Order: sequence, then C-alpha cells, then structure tokens
Amino acid sequence: MGKVDRDERHAEIQAAAFALLKEVGYKKTSMLLIAKRAQASNQTLYAWYSNKQELFRSIIERFGAAVREQLNLCCPAVWRGPTAPSHGHLAGLWPSGASRAGGPSVHPDLPLVCGCAASKST
Repeated sequence: MGKVDRDERHAEIQAAAFALLKEVGYKKTSMLLIAKRAQASNQTLYAWYSNKQELFRSIIERFGAAVREQLNLCCPAVWRGPTAPSHGHLAGLWPSGASRAGGPSVHPDLPLVCGCAASKST
C-alpha cells in the first residue's frame, strides 16, 4: 500500500471512529465496532493504533493540524510567533518548533472563526 493510499485509509478509519464517537460515545465505541464501520480488519487497527486511546489521539492530532492550517489561512500573522501582541490568545495552539506545513482540511464538525484584527485586514 502506497503512502497516499495508507493516508486515505487512516482518514477513513478515523472518520468511522469519529462517527461512532458521536453516535454511541467513547465508552461504547470499541476497536471492533470501528473496524466493522471502516470495513477494516481488527488486526489492521491494532497494527496501526495500539489501542482505542491511540486511535482517538491520532484524531485529535489531525484536528489540531487542521485548526493550525485554518488559522494560517485566515490569520497568517499568527505565524510570526505565538507571542505576537494581537495573537496572545492563540499561544497554546502551537508546539515549540511548529512549522507552516499544511494539515488536513477542517472537519465540518470543527468550525473555526478567528475574530482577530489580522484576519479582518486580509
């Protein structure tokens, strides 16, 4: 499986897990349910994600990357650094050494509106 195919498959599995999370909650969502919903084998899920917590951590990381990308699009001045005077409210969103590398598109359940002055001037 190529990198693009693998990335797409990860996204499909994560989408299935997120849908189950919304439908039945975290406690009732199991790796087996996720595998069935994603039409994947349980073996694949455990090979790629050691457990349910790691799978959901990967979803959170993907959403975090999407938020950073969305902020970069609406508010590029943020990338001068998290201590920029008009963007102190965003300081906790970037790990040290973060780059401008793009992430996935923002999930429709994760709307983001940046109301800072810099985003209004673009």
